[in-house]
Amino acid sequence: GSNRFMTGTLPTELGKLTALTALYLDLNSFAGFLPEELGELSLLRELYVFQTSLAGALPAGMLGLTSLQVFHAYECNLSGSLPQALGTLSRLTDLRLN
Repeated sequence: GSNRFMTGTLPTELGKLTALTALYLDLNSFAGFLPEELGELSLLRELYVFQTSLAGALPAGMLGLTSLQVFHAYECNLSGSLPQALGTLSRLTDLRLN
């Protein structure tokens, strides 16, 4: 079923949660952009933002997600080209975009 309980924009302070290893933002009504500060989460292994209202391009700061293994960002309003930084994430094994 659809959650959609959480709304609003993602705070830049998410980048201060440096011990975070998984971030599930999916199935909610978040709007706005993925904050550049997400790149400060170097221990993050899983990032799920699918089925949200997030828009815009993926931030170049994703280069800092050096531990990222899973990134799901389908059925949302992200647009633009993929940042070259995505190609440097050597641990990324599961990427789902649309």
